[in-house]
Amino acid sequence: QCVTQNKLTKNEGIPQPATVPLDGISLVPYLRSANSPSLREFAYAESFNVRNRDRAVRNDRYKLIDLSGAEALYDLLIDPFEQTDLLKGPLSPDKQYALDALRAEFDRLAGRASYFTFGSGCGGVTLGAVSGARPVLGQTFRTRIANLGSGAVAVFGLIGFSRTQWGAYTLPLDLGFLGIPGCRLYTSIDAMVPLPFNNRSATWKLPIPALPELAGWRFYQQGLVIDASANPVGAILTNAGQGCVERE
Repeated sequence: QCVTQNKLTKNEGIPQPATVPLDGISLVPYLRSANSPSLREFAYAESFNVRNRDRAVRNDRYKLIDLSGAEALYDLLIDPFEQTDLLKGPLSPDKQYALDALRAEFDRLAGRASYFTFGSGCGGVTLGAVSGARPVLGQTFRTRIANLGSGAVAVFGLIGFSRTQWGAYTLPLDLGFLGIPGCRLYTSIDAMVPLPFNNRSATWKLPIPALPELAGWRFYQQGLVIDASANPVGAILTNAGQGCVERE
């Protein structure tokens, strides 16, 4: 239906009925050229019956298959015929991120909020959700920045909406050129929030408004710690977190 109806409405000039919602994307550009740019970040497929529910989701490189709870992950760039399940061996950081992002897309499609961490911090400080917290509409989402050193004098939460670009900079950005060796910036900095801290940790409370239009909203977090004893610049960063807001 997606191909046929879009082709008729777009290519043949037949008007789309106002009473028939269409949330699909035309496949015609891809039939005309395999090099057409992606219109969506993910593609999802599902097959289910009374006993089983099988589903799959992929991005431009990786594909995650869930056969009634049994998962398999494939790198379609080098394994297009899905012969090698990556979950049967150790995952590199990039493959682990792909797995977590694809699982998060499963959650989003089910209306379930998700959060996972990625990357690595420097100076031993870490970022993570508090007790499995998730960014649910109408609730306060809590993360914790832990392992603060005794020299920490301030803690900030960085929040952004891109993990690939911040202004003219491509992310992740190695901050060694600023005199912060071993540290990387993983998120655009669209807001910076001062955080109270004690006992060598800081809790970040992020209120999520109960607005339905925020469902599916994706954001990124990272912690910035000011500690004069850490390095010449006196700043270190945590690993990063990626959240997706949903109804439950």
